[in-house]
Amino acid sequence: MMQELGLIDEETGIPTYPLNTDGFDLSVDGAVLRNITILNWDDAVVPKPCKSSYETCQCSSNILVDGAKVKYSVGMTIGTVSPTDPPNCVENVTFANVEMERPLKAVYIKTNYHTDGSATIKNITYVNMTVHDPM
Repeated sequence: MMQELGLIDEETGIPTYPLNTDGFDLSVDGAVLRNITILNWDDAVVPKPCKSSYETCQCSSNILVDGAKVKYSVGMTIGTVSPTDPPNCVENVTFANVEMERPLKAVYIKTNYHTDGSATIKNITYVNMTVHDPM
């Protein structure tokens, strides 16, 4: 099917990646994703900082991903977390029992350099990650 959609490079047999096809973008304090299946070509699950204008979320935190089957994708990602004022943050995130097939990356933490402000990424845990046939 991917060949028919033009998503496979004919010379290498490697999927081409349409970007901005994230599976789950999370800017939240408190989330649980269990027993999910994702086929995509960008971040599979990505906690991102809450925006300073959000009233109910000052820091993306307390996120659990437990049981995921992922095909292709960039991986289980954090970010982009850029220094800002007020500070950006992502903390207390656990990725557990994740099985990935043909990922471009499996674990990806994205930061960005800015000269003003600060940011925090802490308590990020990856447990029982299995990767088959990485690209």
